[in-house]
Amino acid sequence: MIPSPQLTFIIPVHNEEFNIRGVFRDLYAVLEKHPKWKWEVIVIKGGGGTIPAKSCSNYT
Repeated sequence: MIPSPQLTFIIPVHNEEFNIRGVFRDLYAVLEKHPKWKWEVIVIKGGGGTIPAKSCSNYT
């Protein structure tokens, strides 16, 4: 039996408030098709700007 992949997605963001939801939507659409995968998503805010928690909250 082949072990399930263990994946880490690191998403660097900088002034991406309006794009981050689409990134999460597309990523989770793929992940939901592979329920045996073990994965984590790490969002790293760099530089200035803001990423409101509500932009990510639907996916946590």
